[in-house]
Amino acid sequence: MPGILLHLLAGSVMSVIGRYRYPAFFKGEQKTEERAMLIGACLIFSVIPDAFLGLFYLYNLPFDTMLSYHILLHAVFVPISLFFLIILKLYVDVKYEPIIVMSFWCVILHIIMDGLIMETGIFI
Repeated sequence: MPGILLHLLAGSVMSVIGRYRYPAFFKGEQKTEERAMLIGACLIFSVIPDAFLGLFYLYNLPFDTMLSYHILLHAVFVPISLFFLIILKLYVDVKYEPIIVMSFWCVILHIIMDGLIMETGIFI
């Protein structure tokens, strides 16, 4: 599991990819709200499954306890979020499709990052 900086970097990169993947959705001066929603969604879906690890580092709590909560949160959050993002993609107004799709890919990227990158500390 990588640290917070890599998660924030991944969310930021995904928001940039989303802006260039869906240029028509984000073009124009009136689109600042959509840009903010994309950045917020990408950052939230890149970081929120690791909330208990953040508590561990912030308050210096027992790692074994926080790790079990972290695994439980991943086991609950990831399938539920993917399910709801797929439902939103299929049944909600097409207007927000880029934000929903990029949120989905942020969850997938988070799973891949947690599986491939070894934890070295809070930041990296």
